[in-house]
Amino acid sequence: MEERIQKLELDVLICNLFQDYDTLENARTKLRAVRDDFFKNAYKDSLSTVNTLIGQGIRVGILSATNKRNLTEDLIRLEFPIDSLVVLQGSDETQVHKPDPDVFLPLIEKLRENSIGREDILYVGDSLDDLKAATAAGIGFIAITTGLYSEEDFRKNGAQIILKDLTELIEKII
Repeated sequence: MEERIQKLELDVLICNLFQDYDTLENARTKLRAVRDDFFKNAYKDSLSTVNTLIGQGIRVGILSATNKRNLTEDLIRLEFPIDSLVVLQGSDETQVHKPDPDVFLPLIEKLRENSIGREDILYVGDSLDDLKAATAAGIGFIAITTGLYSEEDFRKNGAQIILKDLTELIEKII
């Protein structure tokens, strides 16, 4: 049912964008065709950081505001070790989105199946919505200032650990 609701919301958006220009199915096909023209890039050092953490026996997962299909395709294209990730959650796996803390519920359930409790989760994010969602969900949070928000922004909003880049994460965790 969640997938149907997400699909329905996307269908409404597509219909609003294309209005009477074309059918929903043709609009979807056209949007999918141009996706390759707008590849997402990984943050500097993210691949090496993930590989280092996994190599040190730290279980790594990814929660993204991108749908799981696109997320998986992007990670494969960027050569991330998706088979080594303990969890991979896309936006289509929940009805809510950050800053709502319930965005973490599917992830928490999957991690529980791997004997990882909420108190063992450390979420690394680059936005105030990430901080708000993790804090409200009772999940540890590390802010990275590689996005739109500065160290001061994070500090004003209660972040305790703030890093300038992902390479600092290795030193902080290991």
